Amino acid sequence: MTIDLINNLLSDIANFHFVIFGIALSLFTVLFSFILNKREELRGYSERIKLGEESISLFQKNQAAKNFIKKLKRVNFHIIIIIFISLIMYVLVWIVKNFLINNFNKLYLFYILSALSILIFIYVFSIIIKVILDYNRLTKI
Repeated sequence: MTIDLINNLLSDIANFHFVIFGIALSLFTVLFSFILNKREELRGYSERIKLGEESISLFQKNQAAKNFIKKLKRVNFHIIIIIFISLIMYVLVWIVKNFLINNFNKLYLFYILSALSILIFIYVFSIIIKVILDYNRLTKI
C-alpha cells in the first residue's frame, strides 16, 4: 500500500468522523430542545396535580411525559458518546495523516483507526436500528 493511498484513505476516515460528529451534534441539539419542551409540559402537569386536580388523563399525560423524557435522554446519552468518539477519532486521524512520517507506523495506525472506525459505524448503526424499532413499536396502531 502506497503512502498516497494511505493518506487518501485516512482523509476519507477523517471525513467520515467529521460528518458523524456534525450529524450527532445536530441531533443532540434537536433532542435536547424536545426534552426541554417536554420538561416544561411536565412541570405544568405536576403543578396541576399539586393544586389538587385529579384526573386519570392528567396522570397519564404526566407519566407519558416522564417516559418520553427518559427515552430521549437515553438516546441523547448515546449521541453524546458518538460526538466525543467521532471528534477524538477525527483528531487522531488528522494527526496520523499530517504529522506521522514513518510509513510503517502510519500503515499500522491506519489499520487500527480503520478497525475502530468500523466499530464506531456498527455502534451508530445499532443505535439507529434500536431507534427505528422503538419508533415502530410506539407508533403501532
